[in-house]
Amino acid sequence: MIDALAQFVDRLRMLGVGVSTSETIDAVAALKVVDWSRREDFRQALASTLIKNSSHRSLFDSLFDIWFPAGAGGGWEEPTEEAPAGQAEFLDALFRGDWDRLDLMADSAVRQFAGMERGRPVGGRYYMWKIEEGLRLEELRTALEEMLAGDAGGAGSNSGEAVSGLSARLASDEAKARIAELRRRIEEKIRSKLIEDRGPEAMARALLRPLPEEADFLQASSEDLAEMKRTVAVFSRRLATRLSYRHHHTRRGRPDFRRTIRRSLETGGVPIAPRFRHRVHRPELVVLCDVSGSVAAFSRFALMLLYALKEHFRKVRSFAFVDGVDEVTSFFENAELEEAIRRIRTEAKVVWLDGHSDYGHCLKEFVLRYKDALTPRTTVLILGDLRSNFRAPEAWALDEIRERSRRVHILNPEPQRHWDTGDSIVRHYAGLADSVHECRNLRQLSQFIEGL
Repeated sequence: MIDALAQFVDRLRMLGVGVSTSETIDAVAALKVVDWSRREDFRQALASTLIKNSSHRSLFDSLFDIWFPAGAGGGWEEPTEEAPAGQAEFLDALFRGDWDRLDLMADSAVRQFAGMERGRPVGGRYYMWKIEEGLRLEELRTALEEMLAGDAGGAGSNSGEAVSGLSARLASDEAKARIAELRRRIEEKIRSKLIEDRGPEAMARALLRPLPEEADFLQASSEDLAEMKRTVAVFSRRLATRLSYRHHHTRRGRPDFRRTIRRSLETGGVPIAPRFRHRVHRPELVVLCDVSGSVAAFSRFALMLLYALKEHFRKVRSFAFVDGVDEVTSFFENAELEEAIRRIRTEAKVVWLDGHSDYGHCLKEFVLRYKDALTPRTTVLILGDLRSNFRAPEAWALDEIRERSRRVHILNPEPQRHWDTGDSIVRHYAGLADSVHECRNLRQLSQFIEGL
């Protein structure tokens, strides 16, 4: 068990979950006081000692199910000729809530319907689909719903009265929950058999998704973007805090009596060095966001960030571009995020010629049309991959933006090893902006914010 736990912790670390040596020792200590045969107690003992961030829990659970599968060690069982449990038997067991019986029938269904073969490079979803087809789970759910509704609304009565709307809804929810639990148990059995065949390391590589903060913007799935949406408000608040700045008044402004006296105590009041109040200003922000198809997932995240930023800055002006540039600030006012994104996609005038990215033309147009947005208080963020389809970079336009602004930062979602390859123009802009950062995921965005 010690070896298995050490390998489990190593895999968590490889996936980005920080687990210290002392926390591993705590996990070993916790296992001394739980019954290993009670799998959920075993799971909770490890989770409570190894996991500190709630967003890491789903990855922990997935890895736990792979590393410590239910029923592990039972050996590989080839498909048999036994007669599988019929739909009527499943329906009866589901109606009675007899999960011990259902476990046995689920084992039989996996052997009968999945057709699992050693070494076959097929994922668990394929086998689950075959079992769902064999058991006709949707028909099973409908029949179970009717039985539960009849039991709730007509128990002890032959009058044929209609089941109330509430009883029908409760029966529907309960039927869905029981079928979902049956599906979960079947998936667990499939996973156990695949682990017996391929080993936990191979299954971990094949099945586990990265942590939300490690998900690559350019390859983010809808689930990754949904998770990012839940955390983007935190990043926008931290960014606003970092970009706020102080005016240090050395010989002007309102005197600060308390700080003057406190400082003078160091020298007994001789000499007295007057201190003045520091004023903190909410910064102004201008964001230019590439919304071309090549960075579609990244631009969606960037628009989510834009939507959240407007709450924390004195003034935010937002611009979208492809080979043309258009201000989209008004799209975020008094609108839900999805509606704002839809309007940007359909109404913003971001295509000038052929709809292929042209950073040079966009920056030139921005300077000519929107330079009033730039002041000595303004921080400019440019979000995009700096790939311009071999068109002129017009570096003078970025130089003018920098001259008129307080800071210019570029966040590039491409890996740095790909910069200045092909049609990338990073080399033309790197010396003109205050910084160019690789920003492929939330972790790198956090590092950029902390470094401001």
